[in-house]
Parts: sequence; C-alpha cells; structure tokens
Amino acid sequence: MNARRPCTPLHGACVLLLLATGCRGSATEVDGYRCADFVRSSVYYGRSVEVRLAEINSYPIDKQYAVFICGVQYVRPPQWEAAQPFAAHGNATAEFLVRKLPLVRDDTTIENIVTLVGDMDARGVYETAKDSELARALERAVSGMKNQVQKMHAQNALDQLTGE
Repeated sequence: MNARRPCTPLHGACVLLLLATGCRGSATEVDGYRCADFVRSSVYYGRSVEVRLAEINSYPIDKQYAVFICGVQYVRPPQWEAAQPFAAHGNATAEFLVRKLPLVRDDTTIENIVTLVGDMDARGVYETAKDSELARALERAVSGMKNQVQKMHAQNALDQLTGE
C-alpha cells in the first residue's frame, strides 16, 4: 500500500521557492556556472530587458553560453532573449560552438544550439552555409543524437541552414 506523506511546511516552502525562481533544478550547472545563480542575480527577471541584456553582454562568451543554455532549458518560461548577446558575436560565437559541439552529449542542448544558429542566420548575424567547419560540427552533433524526434527537428533545421 502506498501511503501518501503529508505536505510539511518545509515541503511547501520548497515548492514556493521552485515556483518563484522558475528554475527546474538549483544544482544544474553549465560549464561550471550554476543556473540558479543567474536566476538569483536577476539575469532573466526583475529588470528591464535592456538592462539584463547589457549585463549579459558584459560577460565573457563562455558565461553568455551558460546564460543561453540555462535560460532556454531550465527557466520557465524559456528565456530565448537571453541568447541575443551570445548570438550577436557572430564569428566568435561560431568559433566557440565549433569547439563546444564535440563536447555536447545532450540532445536538447544540440537542438537548442541548432535553433540558435538558425536564428543567427535568419537575423543576418552569421551565414552558416558559408562556414563549412561550423556546418560539419553541427552535422556531427546532430548525427549522434539519440532522441529521434529531436534529431529529426534538428536535422530539418540544419538542412535549411546548409541548403540541403
């Protein structure tokens, strides 16, 4: 028999904290940066978009990448606008991703990176079709994806980027 445990005041406080922060996991890290720290520092909420984006833009590129991944994967609603400073670097972002993609093993992260690169391409920040190194890195990452639905989505987006 499965007995239900009563909701304790501490349990209720944890639920409220989780809802208030919008973060799915306080221990979640991206490249050594804790997602919860970004939430607590008002990177995603609590200030004007302009102020938040200016702050993110002042970070080094690896921290901007972490803000992007945390913002779209662990914050609800997803904070795609937090990816703008990272994406705006164009060439530097592409070079960073070429180095980063071989290390990424998470299908959701790969799919989010392909989506980001597609957005960069659509905004005219970067022309992926002209960068065979980035295209190859994306193709290798997508080909290794396990989740078939995410893989299909990422492959379709990649085909549009590379003109295939």
